[in-house]
Amino acid sequence: MAALDARLPASPEDQEPSPMSQDVPPSPPTPSPAAVPPTDAAEQLPAAPALQRRVLRLVLGVSLATLALGFLVLHRFSYTLPEDGSPLRYGTYGFSLARFPTPEQGKLTVAVLGNSVYQGCGIVERMQRMSDEMDLGMRFLNYSQCGSGISDHVVQAAKLVDADPDLLVVALIPATFEGSLPRFRTDADQMAFDLGPLRVLSTDFYRREFTLQAAADSALSSLLPFRRLDAILRNQSIRQGPVGGLLPDWLLRRLTFPTLNLGEDWLRPRPGGRRAKYTYSGYPDSTEVLDELLRVVRGAGIPLLFIWQENGIVKPDLLPALHARAARDPGVRVADFQDFWNDRDFSDWVHPAGPARDACARRHFTAIAQALLAGK
Repeated sequence: MAALDARLPASPEDQEPSPMSQDVPPSPPTPSPAAVPPTDAAEQLPAAPALQRRVLRLVLGVSLATLALGFLVLHRFSYTLPEDGSPLRYGTYGFSLARFPTPEQGKLTVAVLGNSVYQGCGIVERMQRMSDEMDLGMRFLNYSQCGSGISDHVVQAAKLVDADPDLLVVALIPATFEGSLPRFRTDADQMAFDLGPLRVLSTDFYRREFTLQAAADSALSSLLPFRRLDAILRNQSIRQGPVGGLLPDWLLRRLTFPTLNLGEDWLRPRPGGRRAKYTYSGYPDSTEVLDELLRVVRGAGIPLLFIWQENGIVKPDLLPALHARAARDPGVRVADFQDFWNDRDFSDWVHPAGPARDACARRHFTAIAQALLAGK
């Protein structure tokens, strides 16, 4: 046992400290690798905010350039409306692009809102020629759009208030108030939040005509012109323009192009042909929309003529309402031509054909001339 004890190391209590161990202080604890940030990451931290700023500037620059380009393209497609009664360009998308021509000294300006009868049957052009032949000094500006409804006419009238025409003519048929059709059937909803309409239309009108989503879409069209130019650009620049000539036929056949006529589908003949029975069901708030139109136009001091066009559709109960409002305001007149419709002279329920267009133009021209004289 004594030999074994001699070979075992002494216990810590029995060992004497060496002189060197007393002079050397204990070494500090070694930090773990996770506690020391990598050198590369530390150098990259200051660069992150700078990169974010560069990306933000790039996004803002592209957005502003797109916005500026949109207004330039909008100016490119805008045009001054002809003074010979010719219809708008671009079908149901052209109102917001048409500029009111400069007033002419000694001429009476007649702004016309209507439907396909005035846009496509040459009625307004005929009235302009009648005025020129009789040297009456009348200037017809044709803002009519195919399939326009009463809500379209309210926004259109609000857009024309600043132009201050000598007379505003609004041509109506029962389909103008047809409740089974959309409230907006032209590009009128896309300009409802332009500064002109926004200034004169009532809050009640916006609440009645727009959902939140529709209002946001319309407001976006006023801020981003490409929104209202989309259909025109696809139709004019691709389908009929130089871009379309570069694309193969198989690709063009698979692309969707607008026809620039929003009413093309619902204006097609009903089953049974043109003599099929037309069942009229008006908007429940037709009179409220009509009163908004009167408030906008008469509030601006513009004389107003309603022309109830020749048609073979049942008379709705709105005609008495029109006459009642005209009786209260000498600046409002109503011309009722419904009973001039006949099966021989009209190609369908509303559109005159052949010589009947001349007779139609004469009737309407006489009513307009009388309204101008009454307003003097």
